[in-house]
Amino acid sequence: MESMSNPGINRCPAEVLIAFIEASEHDDRRTLRGVNKVWRTLATPLAFDSLMLEHTKEGVARMIKLFRARLAKWAKRLEYRAGDQAPLAFGDTALIPPNQQDPVTKAVTAILSDLTRLFPLLESFHVRLFAGRHFEALHVPMTREEIIAGVSKYIMQQFNVFDALTEAGNSPPLRLKTLSLRNLLPCPEPAMMEEGFKTLMESVENLTLTVHRARTLDSQEYWEAFWQEYLPDYILAPAQSSLTSLSMTSDQPVGTEWPGVNFPSLHFPSLCSLKLGGFCFDIDSNLEDFILRHQTTLTSLVLDSCPMHTGATFRNKIPQRKWSQVFDRLEVGLTELTYVRVMCKYLWGLDVEASPRTEMALTYETSTSGYGYNRGEPVNSAVEREDRRALEKFYVTVDERRREEGLGPLESLAAARARPQDRLPRAEEFPELIDMVMAGLLTTHFG
Repeated sequence: MESMSNPGINRCPAEVLIAFIEASEHDDRRTLRGVNKVWRTLATPLAFDSLMLEHTKEGVARMIKLFRARLAKWAKRLEYRAGDQAPLAFGDTALIPPNQQDPVTKAVTAILSDLTRLFPLLESFHVRLFAGRHFEALHVPMTREEIIAGVSKYIMQQFNVFDALTEAGNSPPLRLKTLSLRNLLPCPEPAMMEEGFKTLMESVENLTLTVHRARTLDSQEYWEAFWQEYLPDYILAPAQSSLTSLSMTSDQPVGTEWPGVNFPSLHFPSLCSLKLGGFCFDIDSNLEDFILRHQTTLTSLVLDSCPMHTGATFRNKIPQRKWSQVFDRLEVGLTELTYVRVMCKYLWGLDVEASPRTEMALTYETSTSGYGYNRGEPVNSAVEREDRRALEKFYVTVDERRREEGLGPLESLAAARARPQDRLPRAEEFPELIDMVMAGLLTTHFG
């Protein structure tokens, strides 16, 4: 640090010093603030441009300390993490009346409800709620009386987030460019219908959503309403003119007739990057039509564990709608695509999203109710070969386009070719695999 006090260094143009600070790690940026007044002035905005609010006593104390020092105002990126990182929720579904919230929850709620004033430069907001599994289905309160009687802490945390976003969209609105909502419960949220929430979504350019399975809640109707109405109408529709990157993951296959996502009503004129996790293709081709509607702008496409839902049309191991038909359409239509990855994960669960994937794996499903166990229906070998040929041709076309543009080879294609033995676990292997995972979860929870 002594060399930083050298007059020669301090005579460098401010642009050079700022570039040096930008290239430094965040901890180093905060250290640089202690060199002298010049470095303090230049380093402070960059040292506190990314902050985390953890739902713990210590996390709240750290944030309050930043408020008192008037340093939180420099934050351009804020991440809120719910404090519960346990893999399983056992007794935590007890109902808590609003007037009996613990001090940490009250403090977090107060901070989130005042985002515009506390973080005036905020451009990127990332929320990570509870990712684990619930042994007891949660009840979503729909009346004032139910709310007064008590709300699960997991539902209350989500309600607080959407209330905060709605408030941030009110005048003067916070101009968020990036919004990430991970581990959402699939339940209707009245705040999404408010004008403030709509206004906030109108500026979002990068949107990431991951959503829990239906049986997390005590009514199937909540899950259906979320995917059929709340997601397309109140989250996606307002962002149609601004969105350039969209990532959506469901912890249960979604997008068929149960429930159906209203893709025909959606179009994002500037969409460049699309990632879909757990979305079903089907005989009606609504999902592939939605993808191809963005053929002039889409440069990146990722399909993660997206099955072909055949329903009752599957006969004699020959599906009526085949993967080869889908990839033939995508290969011809997506003329701007420079990145593609098609993969399938071993297990479902937002808490195991980092689990291994099998590259270039395709599945057919007659039902989406048994997801996460036996993966895929066996198909005619000729169909399987044609599907593989179409997918590889799609990859090769994108790979050639990358090389023409000087982007280098397609990494996922190289990975799949390097590991031809990769495959999804066979049906008979799943009981053992599930037992192994559950044993690990129980050991972690109970010690």
